[in-house]
Amino acid sequence: GLNVFTRYGSGLPFTIDEDADPTATENSARLPYFLTVDLRFRKDFRIFRSLLASFYVDVNNLLNRRNLLDLVADDAHRCIECELPVIDPTTGEEIGTEIRRFKHGNPRGDGSARDLNPEQFGAPRQILLGFGFRF
Repeated sequence: GLNVFTRYGSGLPFTIDEDADPTATENSARLPYFLTVDLRFRKDFRIFRSLLASFYVDVNNLLNRRNLLDLVADDAHRCIECELPVIDPTTGEEIGTEIRRFKHGNPRGDGSARDLNPEQFGAPRQILLGFGFRF
């Protein structure tokens, strides 16, 4: 059979460093959303009365989307650019997106070592092939 699995998650909130945006408040920005589509194909073949062979193909992250998973405390990644939503301050509605360059930020926003860039991405597309037997 063929199975398709989809996972979606809204982006986590984080605090932009005051050097990058002096007007930023705690958890005022969000990381990009997370989306992955996985595919699984499996075909069973009866070889003998009591022996069943299975062939399968798993494709993880079928769309090869670069999903941002977490925030990294790594001095080698001091500045990156992220596409963030632009929120209208009067209505609170998203009115578009903009590329923001920032140095620090995390969901806690407490200035600790964890208070660094988002730069930890999920795995790229992975294709797994397998063959098995059931008795």
